[in-house]
Amino acid sequence: MSTDVEGAEALAPAAGDSLERFCADLRQLRDDYPTKVSLNTLAEGSGVPKSTLSSVMAGKKMPTEKTLTAIVKALDGNPSAWVARRERLRLGAAGVMDDAAAPAADTTSDDERPGPAEDDAPQPSPSHKMRWLLALLVVVSLLIGGGIGAGVTYSIMKPKDPWSPGVVKTGDNPAFFPACMADAEVDASETRLNDYLLEIIWSANCRAGWGRITRYDEKSQGNRIAVTTFLQADPNGPSTQTSDDPDTQSSYTYLIASHSVDDRICVKGTVTDGDKVIDLGTPLCL
Repeated sequence: MSTDVEGAEALAPAAGDSLERFCADLRQLRDDYPTKVSLNTLAEGSGVPKSTLSSVMAGKKMPTEKTLTAIVKALDGNPSAWVARRERLRLGAAGVMDDAAAPAADTTSDDERPGPAEDDAPQPSPSHKMRWLLALLVVVSLLIGGGIGAGVTYSIMKPKDPWSPGVVKTGDNPAFFPACMADAEVDASETRLNDYLLEIIWSANCRAGWGRITRYDEKSQGNRIAVTTFLQADPNGPSTQTSDDPDTQSSYTYLIASHSVDDRICVKGTVTDGDKVIDLGTPLCL
């Protein structure tokens, strides 16, 4: 896909922005594409499952950063602008002001824009004041010999890698991390052979995903569910997670922590029906 759509389409004003408006603008980006783009075509071009695209375009859910980036790239938009706007919405919903988010597009012409007044010097934002306060605390801690206090202050100030998975690592059980469970979303799902649901669950808080298989054939007792979650680029690599659980309707794997928007997580598996092993087909990938 190729077009000259610029990044300004994502820079809606923060005030009054909402999930509905965000998704409506995403639909507009799709509608503005030079040729008609069906969900099937967009799914093929972005690698995002059609079910996920349908939910996003209908305004039912906010896409993860990874899903949003894939969609916007497929429509030749500016992913960084859309991701910045998504982050503003997320922080706004949590009651947090995001000083680092991209500013709203300024449509005022140079002729219309008034010159700066003498008393209009920029004032420090609350975050700048906080940074100065933390720096002051470091100095005070060093002066009084408070090495521990200085170390704690530095850990607060130290910038974080934007793709760091944070407190979780590959192989952790998501159930043990409330932050992962709090925003966990089913980001891809498909029903196989009418009775078996494959899902990829993603946590933006933890920047990690895991796979799950659920059976609806009412044959959980005496049978097993085996699930494998892996990176598409390295299906047999060290990050691959597996589970094999008996007598259960649903089974999930442990986490795969993601360090890049290019990481694609996949899930596959089997179920048993007595002595029969049922392969649930090609992997489902996010």
